[in-house]
Amino acid sequence: MNLTRILLIVENPHQGELIEKILGNKFLLVKTNDFYRALDNLDDKHFDVLLVYSGLIKHENLNFIKKIHTQHPSLPLLIIVDKFDEEITTKAFEYGAQDYLITGEFTTKSLERSIFNAIKKLEMQSKLRSKAEKLMENKYDMDTLKEIPKKFTEAIHELQVHRIELEMQNEELRKTWIELEQSRRKFKDLYDLAPVGYFSMDEKGIILNVNLTGASLLNTERDNLIDKAFILFLSHDSRREFHKHIKKVFKTGHKQICQVEIIKKGMEGEKFDAELETVQVNNESGNFKELRTVLTDITGRKQAQLSMAKLAALVISSDDAIVGMDLDGKITSWNFGAEKMYGYGVNEVLGKSIRILSPPESADKIVMPLNVVNGEIVKNYQTKRLTKYGKEIGVSLTVSPIYGNNGNVVGASSIARDITEIKKTENELQKYRENLEEQVKERTEELENANFRLKNMIREHEKTEEKLSDLVDELKRSNNELEQFAYIASHDLQEPLRMVSSFTQLLERKYKDELDEDAHEYINFAVDGAKRMQTLINDLLTYSRVTTRGKDFTKIDINEIVKQALFNLEMRIEENDAIVDVDELPEIYADEFQMVQLFQNLIGNAIKYRSKEPPHICISAEKDNNEWIFKISDNGIGIAQEYYERIFTIFQRLHEIHTYSGTGVGLAICKKIVERHGGRIWVDSEYGKGSSFYFSIPDID
Repeated sequence: MNLTRILLIVENPHQGELIEKILGNKFLLVKTNDFYRALDNLDDKHFDVLLVYSGLIKHENLNFIKKIHTQHPSLPLLIIVDKFDEEITTKAFEYGAQDYLITGEFTTKSLERSIFNAIKKLEMQSKLRSKAEKLMENKYDMDTLKEIPKKFTEAIHELQVHRIELEMQNEELRKTWIELEQSRRKFKDLYDLAPVGYFSMDEKGIILNVNLTGASLLNTERDNLIDKAFILFLSHDSRREFHKHIKKVFKTGHKQICQVEIIKKGMEGEKFDAELETVQVNNESGNFKELRTVLTDITGRKQAQLSMAKLAALVISSDDAIVGMDLDGKITSWNFGAEKMYGYGVNEVLGKSIRILSPPESADKIVMPLNVVNGEIVKNYQTKRLTKYGKEIGVSLTVSPIYGNNGNVVGASSIARDITEIKKTENELQKYRENLEEQVKERTEELENANFRLKNMIREHEKTEEKLSDLVDELKRSNNELEQFAYIASHDLQEPLRMVSSFTQLLERKYKDELDEDAHEYINFAVDGAKRMQTLINDLLTYSRVTTRGKDFTKIDINEIVKQALFNLEMRIEENDAIVDVDELPEIYADEFQMVQLFQNLIGNAIKYRSKEPPHICISAEKDNNEWIFKISDNGIGIAQEYYERIFTIFQRLHEIHTYSGTGVGLAICKKIVERHGGRIWVDSEYGKGSSFYFSIPDID
């Protein structure tokens, strides 16, 4: 059976990859990115269907669609767009589109059905046209000729009926799309504005889609979250919990729940507690499609739980006597403070009347639950209570109602505080009231002096802030000047150096027979100096652009990075008979270009500073807590310990220029690259016995 031949016209390669992935290998698919070139070369005999993916449909694309249908009316035409527009949809059908599909809302089966239906419709139209043409072309006898008008009329009628049916189908299809789009918009609003975050992820936890609430919870634009790892927004302690959570989803096949700590981007490390509910979603074939995760901010819930736990602990451990009673005045709860204050253990008082705490002379003053039921809440009421051992103590008492599930008062609670010491303190304070005015005067003078000193400190602080602001402005100006210098160095300074070198060499060629040996040597010095100046300028530019021209961090395979660095150094490796052994290296998040530059500089140095033996270089990495430690060791000339720090400083050379070439910038660039990635670089070496360079890169997995 022949494959259905489809010409797919797209605006960019990504669209073609998307449709190719959906259709699989069930069709013969030909892709092109150029709309109008495809139209010029289009032959409807070579294709069964024309599939146009025009992204967000524009009026100029509609004209293109109209032109296709005019030139190739027998070729079925299907439109795929990213966004629905009622007016443009209607135009697309008027201009000859057989169907109108929106990405993200159709399945493989629905797309296949649309393709075959379009082919079937045009085949029916072609058959009807064939019948009419045959009637017109064949020769008949008189009887047959008499029947031609009738048959022709019947054929015309059949065509008209079919045309009306097609128009009705197209109108019904258009209305269906409008209703579908309205429903989709409502669903999208519900999806985007839901009170929780919705995430779609692949099996590795890479975000495929997210609603507006989810993006807001992470404090990141939605477009900036797509294709990002979800663990980037988790605290370090939560990342392992997240991996266990995902594994459990795959293992059980059911929804799983876990709690994690989310870090908001750009909020100086602001975090919040969240609950994740994740379920595995399969496609129509039963194979894995995606993970769907609901993210809920449970900070308030956790705080409430913590507050309740603290409140319960506070009640139990409070030094105040907290006693609960029912409507009859019988004790129902008794905390440690009550036991300490009154001397009764909890088992001695439960079920007994609250009156056991009242001295005989104040029995009528004890607050009963009946008062609480009537809405009376006594605050700061001072009275006396009787302990188990017959001692009377002064207390400050507050009584509040206890409500049941139905909202009715079912009892009361009393909080009593021993004010014996307070009374004693009040008496002692009374003694100081006579000289209180003098104490206040002295204190006022102290405060005025302190206020005067504080004002002076504020003025000094304001001056310091002004100086700091001036320094910031100066730093900005300095950075601007540095950028201008970089531009000048990369353009204006290079040309004079090339002219010096070129004209000096031209001078040597023109007057070489007239110059003595010293003149030739001076010319060589000038040319060499110009070349070294160009090299120095280029190294300085590379150094200054490590942070200003760096690319975004992506997940990269360091094995591939080292292969690229070795390829760039292939000639130097062969010239020096160098041997490079590379262990299995990890994947990290980093700037791919700068990682190649880093390894290339370190390997190149190992070859440059070789000993008499052929260079032997070993590259390895090992995990240490939350970072990867990379090691590049060699059997070269080594470095004395007193130069360990100096070699990473810009322009610091340990050897004369005629001994080893270079500008003294290479290791400074390495240090700057490592520090930009949040790591550190160091060396361990012994002079004459080789060196080992180490650098660390944080591990975010």
